[in-house]
Amino acid sequence: MRTSKKNPCEGCHYWRYLYPCNACHYMYVTGHSRGCEAGAGCTRRKPMDREEMKKEIPALLKIGAYENGIY
Repeated sequence: MRTSKKNPCEGCHYWRYLYPCNACHYMYVTGHSRGCEAGAGCTRRKPMDREEMKKEIPALLKIGAYENGIY
């Protein structure tokens, strides 16, 4: 599935590729439930931060994200 510029999650730090489409990775990254609806009503949205994403790799490895094609 290709994402669209109309998607309110585009550019969010937690919006990442999850085979076969993009999905919110808030819970994978933080270990906590998002607690809101995905999309325009999301209260957890934050700007993309590539450097912070690099620091999150160990947490994603713990859940097997690389092995399962999540990251």
